[in-house]
Amino acid sequence: MRKRIFNFPAQSIIEANLNLQTVQRNLSQEYKIYSPKLETLVSDKFISMYRNWDEKRKENFVRTIAGKLNFKKVKSFFDEKTGEQI
Repeated sequence: MRKRIFNFPAQSIIEANLNLQTVQRNLSQEYKIYSPKLETLVSDKFISMYRNWDEKRKENFVRTIAGKLNFKKVKSFFDEKTGEQI
């Protein structure tokens, strides 16, 4: 049997993970983000705040909302939004 590989866009991955209670709890405890939504995370205000974080905090944030499997895809999505290169 062949293994299926799904290639979801970064936005869909983020939206799906934002519905998980563990992700919501981590975001509220670590980043003071309550009731997270994709629109909030891609807003200019949030992107400017994200841009000022150190690399370790950025990586932990992306790992929280993307998981280990989709880390690179979501990290590059946020790097694109902030105008940074990988």
